[in-house]
Amino acid sequence: ITICLALFKMDTLSSNDRMAGGIYQMSEIEIRFQLVQHAIPHIIAHPFQGIGLAQFVAHEYNPYSFWNSQHNHLIGILTELGLPGLMLYIFILGLILKRLYLLTFVDLQPFQLNNNFLLIITIMMFVVLLNNAFLEPTFSPFISMVVFIIGGMIDNIFNSIQNNEGRLLAKQT
Repeated sequence: ITICLALFKMDTLSSNDRMAGGIYQMSEIEIRFQLVQHAIPHIIAHPFQGIGLAQFVAHEYNPYSFWNSQHNHLIGILTELGLPGLMLYIFILGLILKRLYLLTFVDLQPFQLNNNFLLIITIMMFVVLLNNAFLEPTFSPFISMVVFIIGGMIDNIFNSIQNNEGRLLAKQT
């Protein structure tokens, strides 16, 4: 069905006009590459301390915008917070994903949860991270918070299971 709809709307999808639903917008792709090229000298000049939060302003690369942020979340963090900020962010993401992985081996029935819940949280997490790879969440703070909201949910579930596992085993014997 999706392929049929895509073929039916092929002229609209391949259009340069964003308002028409077109995805073939080479000018926007070029602007994103220019933003990355604009970030590289900042990263080289300030690899450890970065240039500071919300200091990446590149309005000269997009004449239609008042200012334009870096559209890649990881490059934006590296530019503004330097290597320590990026490493801390990746460490937090790794911790969240590790705990999510460890939860797949636990029987969640006593906690009124099931594996579908974990699947939904996993999908949400990867959708947000994929979205952040192409859209800097500076414009919408909620997008930035979603990663940490999901991380908090996973951490709460993980800690609840870890704290109650001994009591559950005692009840089963």
